[in-house]
Amino acid sequence: MKKILYLSYHYPFPANKGEDLGFREHVTELLNSKYLNNIKFFFSNFGQEYPKEINLNADVKVFPVKEYKNKLIKNILRLFYLLFTPYSYGYHVIATKDLKNEIAKYSPDVVILDYIASYKALEKIKNYKLIYITHNVETDFWFDIAKLEKNFFKKICAYINTYKIYFLEKKISKQAEKIVCVSTSDYAKFSKKYPDKTVIQPYKIELADRLWKNKEEKTLFFCGPLDFQPNYDASKWLSCNLAPVLSPDIKIKIAGKGTDCVPNEWKHDNVEFLGFVSKEELFDLYRESSAFICPIIYGSGIKMKITEALKFCTPIIATKEALEGLTYINIDPILNRDNIEQCKNNIESLLYNEQELNAYHENLIEQINTFNANRSVKLDDLIKECYGSSEGN
Repeated sequence: MKKILYLSYHYPFPANKGEDLGFREHVTELLNSKYLNNIKFFFSNFGQEYPKEINLNADVKVFPVKEYKNKLIKNILRLFYLLFTPYSYGYHVIATKDLKNEIAKYSPDVVILDYIASYKALEKIKNYKLIYITHNVETDFWFDIAKLEKNFFKKICAYINTYKIYFLEKKISKQAEKIVCVSTSDYAKFSKKYPDKTVIQPYKIELADRLWKNKEEKTLFFCGPLDFQPNYDASKWLSCNLAPVLSPDIKIKIAGKGTDCVPNEWKHDNVEFLGFVSKEELFDLYRESSAFICPIIYGSGIKMKITEALKFCTPIIATKEALEGLTYINIDPILNRDNIEQCKNNIESLLYNEQELNAYHENLIEQINTFNANRSVKLDDLIKECYGSSEGN
């Protein structure tokens, strides 16, 4: 019996952050795989033990990573890893000694690497076939983060980090037997360089039990923790640029960690900062807001907050950057942040037209059902290709 290792730095149960949803989908698919008896699931999490109350009926191990509380020590280590190793701080410490030893002991025939960060943990093994699941073009993603950084010293460090990630991403892509993209735009970029090994497997969009319903109150909703720079930039634009010109009876609601403590210049009568909200409250905001607005203009890959909105078939107003990789769903209107008057007119014309809002909602339901029916690539098929077995023996 050949051995399969699923390796990720996130244990996505429960999925408390947007990025967890992608990991959870891949884990869930593998838990239903015909190869399940061959698979070990290894996760490397900062300060998180394996929650024993969650039984996945599979061979699962979580390797906790020590996270230094002292900021000075953490920053010194980050700088050391950045300047003197092929990996940055996070990528280096995620590959704990216990994890590397356990992988060497297991000696898998096939490795499913779900995200780039855990690659260093594989350095003690050889002669394995690699399936690389990429959630972004990592070089593009970190280049955008570097551009957003305001502090000069941190910006230089961010550019060095992006340079290193470029070579790491290239190395993994060359080694991989299969590259699995979840975004259509990422697929276009990877398939240009690696046409024979790149496949696309977009996230499945499972419709919620209770979908969006048009309410009399006119509200726009956005969510995302402010410690992530693209979310900070988007929230600032909503508060400082859009809110002052928007009709005062349209309220903007912004949820996420840190949104209850914002600069005074962000505060307007038609903007409500909700802070951290529970999953139930978040779902209600998707269901009950007139539209989900996403003015993000940075970052590669799928924006999970958009796929969350799609699960409720909430009307979406977004920038072309926020919709990157979702070409299989037609979303309109598009926000052009450089033209604030056009943004205002597009939003108001949609929100004040109840018939159009309801038609948008119905159209999303139809598109999503068609998309789910046509999803074809399965991780089982890729595993089979990697070691040529129909039953996993």
